[in-house]
Amino acid sequence: MSQEQDRRFIRNFIVVLAALALAGVLFAILANIVVDDFEQPGQRAQQIARLQAELQAERMQPVGQVNTTDESATAAGESDARSGEQVVKQVCSACHTAQFMNAPQIGNKAEWAPRAKEGLDTLTTHVLQGFGNMPPQSGSVSEAEVRAAIEYMVENKTGIDLN
Repeated sequence: MSQEQDRRFIRNFIVVLAALALAGVLFAILANIVVDDFEQPGQRAQQIARLQAELQAERMQPVGQVNTTDESATAAGESDARSGEQVVKQVCSACHTAQFMNAPQIGNKAEWAPRAKEGLDTLTTHVLQGFGNMPPQSGSVSEAEVRAAIEYMVENKTGIDLN
């Protein structure tokens, strides 16, 4: 009798599981029908297309702006001009504090004296166009910022007069 009860239990268990699975499938189909009835035909495809277009437009936005005339570059440089100290800290100090590639150290009077004799105009040209191991810096700073940075490094830090 116990085997008969086991068979009945297994059969009932399988029937209940099948009924639950069938109910789940029916609920899924019903939910899909109800949701589709609330939307206009093709509305989901239109939403997806609109979202894709928005994402594509966002990705195509320009990252920056290039100034191709001297006037706009000068105007931008003058309005955002940094002080000599700021330029030295942001641009020059990487090489001139560690004496990288024989760069004269900031504040070292002996290293700056022969260079100071060449004058501010020559030093400015060297910075903007590159000289020796120093690469050109004309893309990252304006001429006015270069002059201010040279004056700061030479006159303020070593006491050498550039004039």
